Amino acid sequence: FKVAPLDQRTLAHYAGSEAVLRFFADARMDVGDPAARDANGCTAAHVLAVTDGVTAEALATFTQYGADLEALDDEGLAPIHHAAMAGSVAGVKALTELGHAAVVSKHRSITTPLDAAIVDNQPDTVALLAQSFPSSAWRVDTATGTPPITSFFRDPEREQAVTALVAAMAAHMEAAIAGDPEHREHTPEALFGNRDREGRTILHRDVDLAHPVFRPWLKFLAHTPRHVLDALTSPPPKDSNSDSDSDSDSDSDSASDRGSSSGASENDADRPLHLAIERGSSEYAVALVRAGADPNAVAKGKRPLYVALERATPDSMLSAAVEALLEAADLSLPGDVGTGATYLHAAASAKLGTYVKELLRRGLDPYAVTTDGANHTPLHYALLWRADLAVAHLAAAVDMAKIPAAQTGGRSVNIVTFAVCEGATSTHRLVAAATDVELIDAAVAYLTMGIEKRFIRRGCADAVAVVLRELGRRPPP
Repeated sequence: FKVAPLDQRTLAHYAGSEAVLRFFADARMDVGDPAARDANGCTAAHVLAVTDGVTAEALATFTQYGADLEALDDEGLAPIHHAAMAGSVAGVKALTELGHAAVVSKHRSITTPLDAAIVDNQPDTVALLAQSFPSSAWRVDTATGTPPITSFFRDPEREQAVTALVAAMAAHMEAAIAGDPEHREHTPEALFGNRDREGRTILHRDVDLAHPVFRPWLKFLAHTPRHVLDALTSPPPKDSNSDSDSDSDSDSDSASDRGSSSGASENDADRPLHLAIERGSSEYAVALVRAGADPNAVAKGKRPLYVALERATPDSMLSAAVEALLEAADLSLPGDVGTGATYLHAAASAKLGTYVKELLRRGLDPYAVTTDGANHTPLHYALLWRADLAVAHLAAAVDMAKIPAAQTGGRSVNIVTFAVCEGATSTHRLVAAATDVELIDAAVAYLTMGIEKRFIRRGCADAVAVVLRELGRRPPP
């Protein structure tokens, strides 16, 4: 190839390597042609930006010959994007020093250099770009309504880059809390309160803030307004360009404030605390409670402690969340608003009997009945869910004669008949205290189910066998 005004020696000197020369040779272009491009549309500036040891001086000299440091390749990426993707700290620093770092690409999924660094999992350039251009870390994507980091929450291939960005954004929030005017907009409310196009905040999304990657953010929950911690999932706020209520929006209105007024219902929406419990993230749930999340708030008809007790199994790892909520929640409130079931009902439906004993100790009523017409006590719930330990604790705490009749199969029946009709495995714990009439009623109910060809649950035969054995042991009237 021919030598143009920018001779090989000068070019190689400022490039710090032979990379740019090889670029020209491979592309069969003039060495001094600043517009030369390879098969991917890259210019020598793209190559120089990722060259080891590149300096601002080298790039500045290159521009004297007409090179464009913001030229876009065929994918719409500038030299700064290439430097970020290659993890070239030197290239990013040099282009930043020359004022050619804040270039918006035309790539279909990469906008800023920070996006490019995350995509290629380059923690060093992520940290540098987030520090140099904080706004790019907090930029809200117009298509998704979220900052860049939310696109990579569950991406193990980019975990190093995400870790670096989490740390950088934590530093921004520290600065905002300390009153740094350069970071006044980088608050915990701005991060945790922003809603995506599905009406979810980061606190709602499928991310565990107790995961090692996101743990640096946990402490900022304590600096987050309660309306954000308790936000219901909801549709996004109305388009700010709409004619109606255009004068009502103010700079002080947060995204979470506007989103929370969009008609979300406690019957069909989620809150962060409920979701943390449902996903089994006890540490995250405890952090939300300690930060001020409402332990009595309702989501999808239930309160947080009720949801936790329902899922409290030996291997659920929710014990810390249950303990925190036991101390924080108002135990006199119904846990399931729709049925009127108490927290004792929830504990009775779980396989773990520990919390039944604890709630009885705290004074919850074992005779409390649901308000949905079924008239179920906690003992009925324990029988329904075959929670044998719960049945044992509740049977020992109540007078069987005071257990009200409850609904099953369209009938109002006594507790033993209920156990037989539901095929309860703990029927043997009830029969000793039952009257002859109750035992006979239970046996007749089983026979009636067979005669009427109604569905007979698994375990019904075993349950009625227990009843018949008890009757057989008793003397005739």
